[in-house]
Amino acid sequence: MINKYHIEESKNKKLNDVISTNRFYQFSDYNTALKEIILKCSLRFANPATFNDPFDCNELVFKIKHKDKLVDEILKSWNHPLNRGQKRELIRKLDNPLNIATILKKERERFKMSCFSKVYNEMLLWSFYADKHKGICVGFDFPPIYDNKFILASVEYLDKLEPIDGEAKVYETLLFWFTVKLKKWEYEKEVRAIHKCLTTQDYEYVNYDKKFIKEVIFGCNVSTVQIKDAMHQIENSNIDFDKIEFKKMIIDSNTSELAEIIIKLSV
Repeated sequence: MINKYHIEESKNKKLNDVISTNRFYQFSDYNTALKEIILKCSLRFANPATFNDPFDCNELVFKIKHKDKLVDEILKSWNHPLNRGQKRELIRKLDNPLNIATILKKERERFKMSCFSKVYNEMLLWSFYADKHKGICVGFDFPPIYDNKFILASVEYLDKLEPIDGEAKVYETLLFWFTVKLKKWEYEKEVRAIHKCLTTQDYEYVNYDKKFIKEVIFGCNVSTVQIKDAMHQIENSNIDFDKIEFKKMIIDSNTSELAEIIIKLSV
């Protein structure tokens, strides 16, 4: 079982990892990356229930044992004052794992996430998230805490998802829950931007300052015409074209791996 000491250690490790990471990469299809992520400076944040891994942030898989302290913090965040009898009744209900799963689901819906990677040359990321290498990867230099927009946290990869004892603070527990995955996904080297929701919809868009765009990387299946058109649109926008480095991924015939060529260096 995972206890509060593990959660505290995990939080500090993830924060230090984000601080030491120079760049955060997001993969997308060509049109979304160009029109939305770059030109509109807009990131899509999604309810984790929509993610492609059914184990990810699953309230039934990742069990949290209830404690009075956890109940108090959740009720406080909901602004639902209860008298002593009502609280006892709620705690009794929380002995049923399905009931606490309902509370976790409700808490999860208050947050949305946007996913990044610490690497841009992983073949599977291009295949799964960038339209089979026909898309674009955008590199950002975000701070670990970006105003009131979002916080960044690295994903921790575990051999198995063990229950949490419920002794840690509720938001530290949620942060841990939101940023752990099974080791099968370790190749993604994922970093998550976590945003507190303004809506209950599955998706929400958050704007960021254009100064954080540092790299635009085209997939190996993006045509020369598409690259020229994208660079032309970016150069003629209000984005500081000179401060962005442009690259294209290619297939290295000697290693059968992805390699990169630099199209334009940043100033």
